[in-house]
Amino acid sequence: YWVTHRAPQPATSASGRVMLAVLPFKNLSGNPEQDYFSDGLTEEMITHLGRLRPERLGVIASTSAMRYKGSDSSIDQIGQELAVSYILEGSVRREQERVRITAQLIQVSDQTQLWAEIYDRDPADVLDIQREVAERIVRSLALELLPAQQVALARAPTTSTAAYDAYLKGRYHWNKRTPQTIRKGIEFFQQAIAEDPNFALAYVGLADAYNFLGGLGSVPPKQAFPKAKEAALKALELDDTLAEAHATLAMVKLQFDYDWDGAGEEFARALELNPGLVTAHLWHGCYLTALKRHDQAIAEAQRARQLDPFSIAVNVDTGWYYLFARRYDQAIQQCRRTLELEPTFAFARVCVQLAYMQKGQYQEAFAEAQQLLTFYGANQEQVAALGDSDPEIALKNAWQWQLRGLQESAKKRHVSPYFFALHYVVLGQYDRAMKWLDKAYENRDSQLVYLKVDPVFDPLRSDSRFQDLLH
Repeated sequence: YWVTHRAPQPATSASGRVMLAVLPFKNLSGNPEQDYFSDGLTEEMITHLGRLRPERLGVIASTSAMRYKGSDSSIDQIGQELAVSYILEGSVRREQERVRITAQLIQVSDQTQLWAEIYDRDPADVLDIQREVAERIVRSLALELLPAQQVALARAPTTSTAAYDAYLKGRYHWNKRTPQTIRKGIEFFQQAIAEDPNFALAYVGLADAYNFLGGLGSVPPKQAFPKAKEAALKALELDDTLAEAHATLAMVKLQFDYDWDGAGEEFARALELNPGLVTAHLWHGCYLTALKRHDQAIAEAQRARQLDPFSIAVNVDTGWYYLFARRYDQAIQQCRRTLELEPTFAFARVCVQLAYMQKGQYQEAFAEAQQLLTFYGANQEQVAALGDSDPEIALKNAWQWQLRGLQESAKKRHVSPYFFALHYVVLGQYDRAMKWLDKAYENRDSQLVYLKVDPVFDPLRSDSRFQDLLH
């Protein structure tokens, strides 16, 4: 059925775009194992809508939308928190022979239901259902589509239901963003490719997964990034209009090839194809930060935050951009905001600690170090033993403890040499730091691209060896 109450009156953001959020589709199947399907449907709906008219329609990214999974927040509250004018919500009931999907578009200002629809289909029709819902939303928001975008909307990413199902499972695991779940995601992306070797988005998923593992340092860069590059290039060979593939390839060129011009061209192409792609804005910020173009990097981060306000990655990276710009108070404020979203997120606390160190506030920096040590497994007695009447000495004790932890971890798995170098600089052991930086360069370590702007390495900047490495 189709219900229209009245035509919407699009409210626009400061950028002139209508802002829309797609809430997580509820899984009504009674089987938690079907969450991947309803979550995947949500993410794909966001992707479809985000590609329509990104200069006119801003769609909140799945990371922020998924925070409302199982939430009892009101439409008005969600609208205010996400700064959107419209909300799409729905449910999925998947049984052996049928799929029932319901969807409704709600105007936030007065909670008016603008339209609602129910789809009863065979499981094989899920791709068609997504396109139909996307078209209805566009019609309701009175957006005028370009002919080329209508063609892109009508083209299915794959005709194989099995491939698409595996892809959804891959994204479901990838979105959890841990080394273990990323590896699980790789298995499903490979399964999707086996089912349909021409499924471009599955190659993008595979490239994103290897990019993540290489950038995190969980897998040696020379193992991870070539696989990411191969998958991204294959995706572009199949469909060179995929902004996601261009953005992923740009990160490989930045983090592994050290190809600054090539990375810049790929980021520009990604943003040209889809100005609403969160990862393209955020990762472009990485590129701009490394080139000391700090104001532009922070502006890109703010664009990403508008589209994905609750993303841990977006929020913490913004904090690091401030740190690298030497705007330490803003770095602390931004990473505090990240810790409100995820109190155990160590990467944010490290940023806060380093900002306090650069400000010479060693007591505050040591307090952050104590929190980190507890997170890394230290007990209260061990943490207390590191204290000293001189907070700067206490802080170095904490870094020495962390260094021993890195050394133990390196016996079991790959650990980025850059992190060893970072610890040795803080501890004042500059020759050792240089040796580890040389190892990082031999490994093609992704973190080296920030060496020019990372304030922790300031004590080495007058060293000719460091200057040679920067060159």
